[in-house]
Amino acid sequence: MKAPNPYTQRKLAEARDLPPRNGPFSAFNIGFHATYTRLVEQVLDQLGKGVPVVVLIGDDATLLCDGGEQREQVIPAHYHELKALAHLAFGVQLTLMANGSGHLTELTSSELHEKRAQIREAQAAANGSTSCASSSIRMKAPAELLCRARALVDRALAEGVVDFDRLQEHVRALASNAFDTAQLAVCIELEHLHALLGRWRNDLGEKRWAGLYVVICGAHQPRYREATCQYFGRLLHQPEGSAAEREDRMVYGEGLCDVEAALDLLARHMVDQRASNLLFGDRRRLQKDLLADAASAEVRKLFPKVRSCPSGPQRRHAQ
Repeated sequence: MKAPNPYTQRKLAEARDLPPRNGPFSAFNIGFHATYTRLVEQVLDQLGKGVPVVVLIGDDATLLCDGGEQREQVIPAHYHELKALAHLAFGVQLTLMANGSGHLTELTSSELHEKRAQIREAQAAANGSTSCASSSIRMKAPAELLCRARALVDRALAEGVVDFDRLQEHVRALASNAFDTAQLAVCIELEHLHALLGRWRNDLGEKRWAGLYVVICGAHQPRYREATCQYFGRLLHQPEGSAAEREDRMVYGEGLCDVEAALDLLARHMVDQRASNLLFGDRRRLQKDLLADAASAEVRKLFPKVRSCPSGPQRRHAQ
């Protein structure tokens, strides 16, 4: 068997300190977590051996299979450059927001002068680089963003005041350029990822690919329709839904930063699905709070006159 997963062992140790801490109820809890951990460890022993797993952390993707590990960079430097340009656009707007309506403060003026110098430097670098025709087309949106950002900064500095009514058209146009640039960045990201996954799929073969699991690790919970979640959702034919509701062969790890943590999360997900299928005949039932239905009934009883608001896609379509 593999060496014990440190995250699995740590969670078991932490569970021993959960209330109640004495008497038979404590023994019930400790026994539950010990048995649950044993099942997790059984699954962990299969992951990366007979069960192939892809883990995405930061710029890298790692394939675990047959006891080996392949790691490749899937997000190139150009992606981060484009993302930085989008940050520049929003940064100009945030500087104006921090100033508020009225005359520019000394701090705002200093920040805008600094941003103007940065924009000029980026424009000079872009104009000085030689590229093919297809690359030039792809750089159209970033070039327009730089021009728009520079025009907005120049106007604010020339007028010496922030008047959001007068600047709104320029601010909205800059936001549009930022979205175009971000769209270019995500296309680059997903094209690189798709090429890599295509190679790995050929290496694994269709039979083993059908048993592949994916863990996407991020610094915070995934935003609605997050890019890599959309990609793997389509690739793995994941069900529609939000958060844990949609997770089957793909899971999202919030705040995870290494492969061992990702595998611990995946193993727990797989144990939960197997237990849920045995207990309820529905492997995804435990991906919803076990107390959700009882809680809904109790909340309605406590707030009988409050109408619930639409959620998810219904709410977004209503807005």
